[in-house]
Amino acid sequence: MELPNSRSGSPCGICPCNSSDCPWWDFRPTALWLTRIYDIQAFEDSGWNRCKLFTIVGVTVHSLHTDWMRAKHLGTDKVELGSVLWLLVHFVVEAPDVDERLSIVWGMIQKLYKEDHVANRCGNLKMTMFTAGASPKLKGKAAEVKDLGPVLHKVWKASYNPNLEVHRKIELVLRTGAHLAAVLDEHPGAYALPRDAAADLVSTAFVHLSLFAELRVWFANDLNHLFQLTQKGHYLMHCCLLSHALNPRRSWCYSGEDLMGKSRDLAASCSKGNSMWQVSNKMTGKYLGAMDLTLTDPDAWFWRRR
Repeated sequence: MELPNSRSGSPCGICPCNSSDCPWWDFRPTALWLTRIYDIQAFEDSGWNRCKLFTIVGVTVHSLHTDWMRAKHLGTDKVELGSVLWLLVHFVVEAPDVDERLSIVWGMIQKLYKEDHVANRCGNLKMTMFTAGASPKLKGKAAEVKDLGPVLHKVWKASYNPNLEVHRKIELVLRTGAHLAAVLDEHPGAYALPRDAAADLVSTAFVHLSLFAELRVWFANDLNHLFQLTQKGHYLMHCCLLSHALNPRRSWCYSGEDLMGKSRDLAASCSKGNSMWQVSNKMTGKYLGAMDLTLTDPDAWFWRRR
């Protein structure tokens, strides 16, 4: 849509935040960018309405909404949980070596998975799942990352030192992050969050992201660059601010992730004896045939009712 690049100095298409005088990482209720969120005229004046979609009547800056799944579960959560796991296995859990500490942490996670009846579980836990990059960042599917947050909060509480300020801040980041997910889970079918729930979401997000930004500064000079919050945290804040008008569950892209999984199975069924280009053509033909059948034959929907 020709909107700002999320990694640029001015990463947002909903407000004029930047990396200097209007910092995107300012998550105080008094943050400057909160007073400059675009209205229709300001958005047009900004020049970010270049996409042809904005020529459609009714399509404006108010049509933009950030994706909770990519902003939180595949964004801030991956950085948060990867950093927490790194601290647990290197400094917090007491054991002779890293491998043994990792085994202890994984055992605690598995125990909580079972006790809390967690639906989406990580299949295993290896060091490379959160230490492969320049800074700790957990690898995994969005749903697995989402459901690991509350579990890892309990693991941290069972292991941390409450006398250390940084440990207390990390505990609060984990607690508020889990609460954000809980608020949405309480209103799965709502088109927009009720006023009290939306206010709870916004106030919790201010605390969560402000503390996250503090940890980012705290560990900025650390060789392992823990808690390196990215611009996705800013998108998450916008998502919360708009929750009174649209429930973030209504705009997240989990359905797209499901389609990707189905597309992978479809590609596998078309790959035998075909070149890469032939696979694409065969996939397209099968997909169009299936869609035509689904949309024209009521009996094709019976499988959904079982």
